[in-house]
Amino acid sequence: MAYVGNTPADKTLKLEKQQFSVSATTSYTLSHSVSDPQDIALFINNVRQNPNSSYTVSGTALTLSSATSASDTMYCVFLGRAIGTTGIGAGEVTKDKLDLISDATAGLTVKGDGGSNDGYLQLNCRVNSHGIKLKSPPHASGATYTLTFPNSISADKFLKTDGSGNLSFADAGGGITEADQWRLTSNKTSSGDITANLERVDTTGGGYLGTGMSQSSGIFTFPSTGIYLINFVMISDGICRTQILTTTDNSSYSIATRAYADSSIQSGISQFMFDVTNTSTHKVKFKLDQGSALYGNTDYNFTTFTFIRLGDT
Repeated sequence: MAYVGNTPADKTLKLEKQQFSVSATTSYTLSHSVSDPQDIALFINNVRQNPNSSYTVSGTALTLSSATSASDTMYCVFLGRAIGTTGIGAGEVTKDKLDLISDATAGLTVKGDGGSNDGYLQLNCRVNSHGIKLKSPPHASGATYTLTFPNSISADKFLKTDGSGNLSFADAGGGITEADQWRLTSNKTSSGDITANLERVDTTGGGYLGTGMSQSSGIFTFPSTGIYLINFVMISDGICRTQILTTTDNSSYSIATRAYADSSIQSGISQFMFDVTNTSTHKVKFKLDQGSALYGNTDYNFTTFTFIRLGDT
């Protein structure tokens, strides 16, 4: 069937009606505040009254130009107040109309469909041709948790959680972040701790990764906590024994490894994986325990000390 005007809505639209108990007066109270006489259609004895001359409105106050009588019937229809709603058209709810506030519950909940689809939020590109989705874990997992973002952003880091949903930026655990190498710069000809003539390798393109180790009188301090591989290579001119010594209390040192050389011009290698849980208490030093000499040189490597951080503690 043809019709005149706009296409009818796909849902019923009703306008709210107020019935008055009339008496011989000109003053009545509306159940809803209005700002213009034309916001209502007023009927007396089923005859619509002229909004320009028969009545005025101010908020909820309705004033008639002539008093009614007790035998009259009067009602009004609020033309701007619908009971029920029509369907909301695509694009009609804009960001200006949304003001979502979180209180004890979420300001926005994206629901699943009750069947096979979990709730998800999609963020589109600028032309809405594609986008990414943030999706809930499946129903079977029974997951309920909150992710709380950190206070600030850190460059070249990744987000990690503390197990309670609190996120922070941290170094990537997939690669080595600390690697450093030191050497003995001149021969050590007497037994005892190696306390002097130490330098970071700095010739023929030598370098290091990260902050690097620091040392004072032969005691090496780690730049950060973690599992470290310590490699001690010695070059000796005869029978020789060396040690890697570690402490976990910054006081008492224990032998972690030994290496031996038992003839002239020999090399020996000792290694230890050290769990550094506290950089103030966990330290390492090296010792010539027995022998005539360890070779050292400031231009190239003889006796060296290498430190590589393998991962988190």
